[in-house]
Amino acid sequence: MGIYESGRRWRYLVYRGCAITIIKGYYGRQEVDMITIEALTIFFGWCTVINFGIFMFAVIVLILIRKPIANIHSKMFGLNESDVSVAYFQYLGNYKIAIIVLNLVPYIALKLMV
Repeated sequence: MGIYESGRRWRYLVYRGCAITIIKGYYGRQEVDMITIEALTIFFGWCTVINFGIFMFAVIVLILIRKPIANIHSKMFGLNESDVSVAYFQYLGNYKIAIIVLNLVPYIALKLMV
């Protein structure tokens, strides 16, 4: 990772060949760095991919070894195994909604803006 300056107005943050442009702007009388729409689009795209991967991993783990995990969690929290299964579905549903609302929708909105 490195920062390269080219003139006074542009800086490029280089990470594994991907350049993210940071524009120097002004907020009141103070000079601040602003991230471009393209950089935000890349960020939300990768957030979506990573969170979807974590979601798929959780789904696969729950499909393959649900009984042992449900047995452990039912003993830990003093619940029935059926209640634990309901909690798993609520967890997966809430996580899926969070991925859509917090990652996918901003990514699509930014892609439509550009």
